[in-house]
Amino acid sequence: MPVIQWDKSEAILFASGLGTAEGSPGPRISLFQGGIKCVRPTATKTPAELYADLTSGRYRLHTERLRAAGRGAPDYNLLKSSLDYVTPGGVFTQRNERGLVAPSGLMVLDFDKLVDLAAARSALLADPKLGPAVVLLFTSPSGDGLKCFLPTDTTATYLDNFKGVSRYLSRKYAALGLVPDESGKDISRACFLAHDPDAYLSSYYRHPKKLAA
Repeated sequence: MPVIQWDKSEAILFASGLGTAEGSPGPRISLFQGGIKCVRPTATKTPAELYADLTSGRYRLHTERLRAAGRGAPDYNLLKSSLDYVTPGGVFTQRNERGLVAPSGLMVLDFDKLVDLAAARSALLADPKLGPAVVLLFTSPSGDGLKCFLPTDTTATYLDNFKGVSRYLSRKYAALGLVPDESGKDISRACFLAHDPDAYLSSYYRHPKKLAA
């Protein structure tokens, strides 16, 4: 699995053939069920397991209700805040930095209110540096945004990873709205889940190898 490596002149570089081996189960992240008021996790998920949830019917009804309500509706925020969510930054005992048990080596980029969702998605996956490193990409619960999971350079801080990738995207794709939400700089950032039958999962995680007993 390609991973992010730092280059001070460019902010980021991506190198193939490093990191997770193809077919690896991949990192684990915490799942919180019952909405944002739930601050203690109920399970952990791998990228492949999360992808299966997103593309199945598990979140379809709740997603449809949220999008039908639309932004600004009286019950919109309540519906959104009751969605299940994950912490892509790692496994936590509770949703705050002090509760971090094991970093996942992933970060989430959140892009809101995109004018052309399809163009933004295509740009991320086609980018020669970003594209090969994308782990998971799906449409946000609102229906007009994207959530993108990327690997981090473990020799740099989580914050520096976020800042570096944000600079890169802002320089290249500001016109498409691909400027990450600043809240993503927090390693314990919550990422709400939604139904997306067209979610993208890296081929490195599509067929996880079973661990020997």
